[in-house]
Amino acid sequence: MKKLLIMLLMFSFSLFAKELTTMFMPPDPEPITYDENEIIEEIIPQEAFIEEPISEEASKYHNYNDAFQLAQEEDKIIMITVVANNCKFCEQMEREVISEESVSEALDSDFVLVKVNEDEEAVPFGMSRMMTPTYIFIDRTEDILFMVPGSYTKDEFLEFLQQAKDKAKR
Repeated sequence: MKKLLIMLLMFSFSLFAKELTTMFMPPDPEPITYDENEIIEEIIPQEAFIEEPISEEASKYHNYNDAFQLAQEEDKIIMITVVANNCKFCEQMEREVISEESVSEALDSDFVLVKVNEDEEAVPFGMSRMMTPTYIFIDRTEDILFMVPGSYTKDEFLEFLQQAKDKAKR
């Protein structure tokens, strides 16, 4: 009989607890309806899918294999620019020297450009990590003419370009 009384008490307590929960719990919210396209548009605006034109900087650099073939076809020197993520001197050289009109013209007429980020890809010829920026000048037969590590003025850099042209002629 004790067992029956305990079971009856437990059953009534569970009913009472259920009644209390429904009394103090907020009602279930209405189901939410939405248009998936509106949500996607809010998260990713349509403009994000419009292709941007390739920047002038990106279009002047080639991968090494394309640069080598182009250098042979056009009898030009390959200049590999080795950079690294967050390299302030790399950015400074690009902004203050490489983009200068006289340097840009000299590069366009006699060089094929390759840019390698050593944090993200291997430097050609199996070279290990180096100071950045480093400029590697290679003739059309893949002989390394010389390497120049560091940041320079426009005039100093133009002198390196002339040295590369002189060495390539020999």
